[in-house]
Amino acid sequence: WDPPPPPPAATHTTLTLPGGDSYAGDAIGATPHGAGTFVAANGDRYEGGWRAGQRHGQGVAVFARGAAYDGDWVVGVPMGTEEEEGWGQRSWRAE
Repeated sequence: WDPPPPPPAATHTTLTLPGGDSYAGDAIGATPHGAGTFVAANGDRYEGGWRAGQRHGQGVAVFARGAAYDGDWVVGVPMGTEEEEGWGQRSWRAE
């Protein structure tokens, strides 16, 4: 019996995505995986950890509307409190 081969290693890449979004960082193929920065065409920005194309681990998101989130992400879902100047706080928790 031969064990399965190891998964491919992430390499640094720059991707231009449909709609004008972009990603620069670690990826396996065209899928963000590792550390990287995503910039949306609308001005939203995320810098931090990725797993299989989803925000995962420690990361900072700054939204074009003025809100920001700095904390943990689990499979694309923020796991803390968003700060928005003039609007207070909004909390997220995974179900």
